[in-house]
Amino acid sequence: MTARATGGRPRVGFVVQRYHPQVGGGAERHCGLVAAHMAAHWDVEVLTTCAADYRTWADHYPPGLDDSGPVPVRRFRVPRPRDYRAFDRLSPAVLDRPHTDQDEQRWLEAQGPVGPDLLAHLDAHAADYDLFVFFTYLYWTTVRGLPRVADKAWLVPTAHDEKPIYLRAYDELFRLPRAILYNTTAEMEFCRRRFGRRSAVEAVVGCGADPPPAPDAASWEAMMIAKGVTPPYILYVGRVDPAKGCDTLVSSYLRLLHEDGDWPPLVLLGPVSMPLPAHPRIVSFGYVSEAVKAAALAEASLLIQPSPFESLSLVLLEAWLAERAVLVNGRCEVLRRQVVEAGGGLYYETFAELRECLIRLLSRPAECRQFGRAGRTFVEQHYTWPLIEQQYLVLARRFGL
Repeated sequence: MTARATGGRPRVGFVVQRYHPQVGGGAERHCGLVAAHMAAHWDVEVLTTCAADYRTWADHYPPGLDDSGPVPVRRFRVPRPRDYRAFDRLSPAVLDRPHTDQDEQRWLEAQGPVGPDLLAHLDAHAADYDLFVFFTYLYWTTVRGLPRVADKAWLVPTAHDEKPIYLRAYDELFRLPRAILYNTTAEMEFCRRRFGRRSAVEAVVGCGADPPPAPDAASWEAMMIAKGVTPPYILYVGRVDPAKGCDTLVSSYLRLLHEDGDWPPLVLLGPVSMPLPAHPRIVSFGYVSEAVKAAALAEASLLIQPSPFESLSLVLLEAWLAERAVLVNGRCEVLRRQVVEAGGGLYYETFAELRECLIRLLSRPAECRQFGRAGRTFVEQHYTWPLIEQQYLVLARRFGL
């Protein structure tokens, strides 16, 4: 019997493919933030794998309950880590060519993270929870887990226009949950075009943005000195990965330097999973603390977000709270609409537009400040945590929670 059935607070399981403190963004961080804030209202628990590395899903954390962090986390083993090289060889055959339903199932299993103990927990303890909230449509944990508890499941799909979402295997997934919670109107409109209106309840909820911590300016200054960086600089924050558009960003920046060497450094904050050229103006600092990130944002000329695939960019919200202008990849509809609605920066689609936008932003500091202030106002009107929490609570009340 659930706690709610005996008059207590609802017990809610948040299901996500991995969860650890140094995830810099994406659905994992989104899940962690929502779970931590909803813990003020619900008895929450994150259900996830023991993985830390999204490429292999190899066990990193011990299985079982970990209640040392802001929310309890129950982790389950991944007995078969992903062979990401074999997966990369399989993907074109499924994503780019005609294939069978069996091929899609093989691809889903190969993508992982395969966690049979997680499924066994859902089977054995479904009655102990009032609600399950599954984050991101893409992975095995959602595709295999949600159908087992569909009668009390919500889906936060974090969807965008990418090749996997057109697989037939996802058609049923979007029909099953009691509710689908989107990050933006653009994401909801895309999913309706792709799947039709499948769920009984749909809502645009999004994710809140915490006020930045006090900047650790001293540490950031020391880190910049050690790497030979001085402001002004162009800042990227997030996973340094081709899937996030970073390969195109780096190659475009090298082209800018080749055509005209007088450009501020490109500073990268976040874990690196791609080769970077040995160039003094491309400087990677890896993962940094939230306080150091706040200091880096405070001194940046602008934030650049080159990702072609986003359902919501949390780092844009953070940049706007720091009153920084942003420059985003306009080929991503969500980012383009986010920037236009906020009035918080510019977008580009071609190399020529990237160059033009950078020149404009770097040469007009007053306009940059105006973009940053507009962005902050936008976040404060739409993405504060009290507003996000209230939307979750209103939706829960529709289901008697």
